[in-house]
Amino acid sequence: MKLQIKQLEKNPFRDLKNFPLQEEKISSLKKSIAETGFWDNLLCRKNKNNKYEIAYGHHRLAALKELEGQDFITEIPVKNLNDDLMLKIMANENMEDWGHSVALTDETVKMTIKHLEKNNIKPTVVVISDFLGWAKHKISYSISRINHIKAGISKKALESFSSRAAADFAASVSKNNYLKNNTELQEELAELLVKEDVRTNDIKYRVAEFSSNKKFPSIKLEKEQKIKTANETLRKVLLNAEELTLEVCKIKENLSLFSNTDRNTLYDFADCMRSLKELQEEINKTLEKLN
Repeated sequence: MKLQIKQLEKNPFRDLKNFPLQEEKISSLKKSIAETGFWDNLLCRKNKNNKYEIAYGHHRLAALKELEGQDFITEIPVKNLNDDLMLKIMANENMEDWGHSVALTDETVKMTIKHLEKNNIKPTVVVISDFLGWAKHKISYSISRINHIKAGISKKALESFSSRAAADFAASVSKNNYLKNNTELQEELAELLVKEDVRTNDIKYRVAEFSSNKKFPSIKLEKEQKIKTANETLRKVLLNAEELTLEVCKIKENLSLFSNTDRNTLYDFADCMRSLKELQEEINKTLEKLN
């Protein structure tokens, strides 16, 4: 059907406010259309109010508007598409445009829940997964995040993470009385965890540590002072460690020293080496905990 560009409206499930069209993609399409002409990559339906809504091709439509103007007439396929299909098409197009972002995933799941409830269908994880064709764990994490945001967890903080990490962050913060209603601190912590590339399995420990440091700053200062003192002590030892290592290497190259040394000296030397071995074992244990 031949339609004017100005007659075409967006997919009703496409959230252009929170997920606007990308200017780079529009510019690229404008160049392509200018060079090769407009080729059919739009699909629309006629809604109950006799308005034409496009199912997909929002970037292409924007490019065409900028090149040819609102009154441009082109051939657009019009099909009988129900809301189920319009929503599924929107989900696929969004994923192509924005990838698997946490924010977009959650917006899509919320729209799907609303659509299913409107049609008296209980929006369980399995039902939503089958409807969108997404993995069940992806839906489960998304529903968890949506519920946590309703309960006061910062949306901005959650959008900083991958899907699994965001779910773990939300679960940990929601159980922390000091952080769960303080979005400013949640966002500060999220930024810190992303910057340090903290592993997902360590998030709950870091949440507890961050909360404690903020709640009891004197404890944090005391801990920092202990670390500083320990570092200074070990650095002093390291200043002489190189000399000690060289002496031990000399002894290893001349083991006949042992047979020409008196018993008491050998006992003292053995005690020293035993202490060094015990020290090495403690160092290894501490490194394992840190890793």
